[in-house]
Amino acid sequence: VHLSSADITPAPLTISATSDTKAYDGTTTSAATPSVSGLQGTDSVTGRVQVFDSAAAGARTLSVSAYTVVDGNGGANYSVTLATAAGSITGHGLTVDFTTASKVYDAGTGATISTCTLSGVVGPDVVSCDASGAPASFADANVGTAKPVTGTGFALAGADAANYAITT
Repeated sequence: VHLSSADITPAPLTISATSDTKAYDGTTTSAATPSVSGLQGTDSVTGRVQVFDSAAAGARTLSVSAYTVVDGNGGANYSVTLATAAGSITGHGLTVDFTTASKVYDAGTGATISTCTLSGVVGPDVVSCDASGAPASFADANVGTAKPVTGTGFALAGADAANYAITT
């Protein structure tokens, strides 16, 4: 009896990032789990994690950042290919709080915004409210106290303003 020898080559294994969308939170973390194709027998892939390519709001690419091939051979039974996916980070919603100046009755509903502040800014981000040119109006033109005022057209300013959206 003569013995022969031959090779066993690694099987192809693809770990693919999964499309994901989230609101801006200042991190690159993704809640989705990468998918796996090409596993043989009872082998598995654990610890699958994916991340966005940037924490900034906008169209993003997701990539696999961590995984462990469990095949009884330290992962050597596979030739792993990592695939990216498209994703997006939407602007984080902010609430605008503003004050208006009282006025003398003039038969109109126009109001003047005195100050505006933002609620919901993430961590150390630099973003502020810009009320210049933002129209405001009293609910009606009649004399009264503590009258409701509606303001619109607020703008965001600051280095991180592009990561936010005004929601209320």
